[in-house]
Amino acid sequence: MPSYFEYMETYSVGVRTFDEAHKRLIGLANDIIAGCMEDSPTERVTRNLIELIRYTRHHFRDEEDLMRDTGFDGFEEHRLAHDALFEKVLKFTDDLIHQRLEKLAVAEFMMDWLLTHILEEDMRYKDHFARLGIR
Repeated sequence: MPSYFEYMETYSVGVRTFDEAHKRLIGLANDIIAGCMEDSPTERVTRNLIELIRYTRHHFRDEEDLMRDTGFDGFEEHRLAHDALFEKVLKFTDDLIHQRLEKLAVAEFMMDWLLTHILEEDMRYKDHFARLGIR
């Protein structure tokens, strides 16, 4: 299966568990994108989206817990960004299941989400955790 994204060190947020989670999310997104590009059955793409939802929920909770527990100033804004992303993934999944959405739109969303959220949103907490010695 082709890989559309490769994890690079420039994606590192400096917190090992979050970096590992981002690697896993990139792997799941690659599976979804590949399924969309290869015109795999909708059921396969949907299964991968459901796994992404499960994993994302866990990862977002871990990030939010650490941000809240360490007094990160951007916590509320980041939590709202998580909520919006999560709702969008749920809607994409529902629309795909009910054939209201083309698989290519899902692939495009996955590519945009990875680049935007990790490289912009998550990088905002990198210095905060580094100052606290959280690795």
